[in-house]
Amino acid sequence: MKRLLILIMTFGAMLFNLEAWAKYEQMEVVNVSVGDRLNMREGPNVSYPITSSLPYDAKKIRVLRWAEEYTGSSLWVKIKWHGQRGWVNSRYLKAYKKTNTQQKIFNCFGTEPFWDINIYTNKVKVNTLNGIKFTAPLLFHGRVMNSPAGTTMTNASIGNKSVVVMTEKKQCDDGMSDNIYPYQALVLINGDKAYSGCCN
Repeated sequence: MKRLLILIMTFGAMLFNLEAWAKYEQMEVVNVSVGDRLNMREGPNVSYPITSSLPYDAKKIRVLRWAEEYTGSSLWVKIKWHGQRGWVNSRYLKAYKKTNTQQKIFNCFGTEPFWDINIYTNKVKVNTLNGIKFTAPLLFHGRVMNSPAGTTMTNASIGNKSVVVMTEKKQCDDGMSDNIYPYQALVLINGDKAYSGCCN
C-alpha cells in the first residue's frame, strides 16, 4: 500500500511537471555541475550508447517526445539542440524562461597583489588594486576539452582591454585566511599581466 501511494504521488508530480512544461517551447539544463556535461543517448535509459552531450548551461532545448514508460523512477525525453538529437533524463531539464537577471558563475580573487574578477552569464567584471578596472562582454565560457572535469576557460574583451580566466576544480587556499575554496584560477589581464588565485 505504501509503495502504491509513493508511485501515485510520483506519477502525479510528473503529470504536474508535464502540464507545466507544456506552457514552454524550450527547456534548459539544470542539476549539472559547472564545467560538466549532460549526456545524450540513443534511447531512453543509460544502457543506450552516448551520442552527444550538452554543456551544463545549455538553453533553448526543444523537447521532441516523452518516453512511454518510466526507467526506475525517472522519465526520459527526446530532445533537439543545435541540430543534435538524443534522449536525456528529465530530472536534468526545466522550463526555459528568458530573463534579464544576470547570474554570477564565478567569483575569483587573489592576493599580493589583490585582484577580483566576477564572471556572469553575459559579462566579466575586473578590478585590481593597481588600478585595472573594466567590465567586458562575455565572449566564451566553457569546459576545456581533454582536461579534468570542472576545468573551464572564460574569455572577455572590450576595446584594448581583455581577460582570460582558467579555473580548475581543486581546493584552493587564498594565503590570507583559513578558508578553503573549491576552485583554483589562473588569470591573464590585457595580455601581459598574469595572476593566480581562488574561485567560488
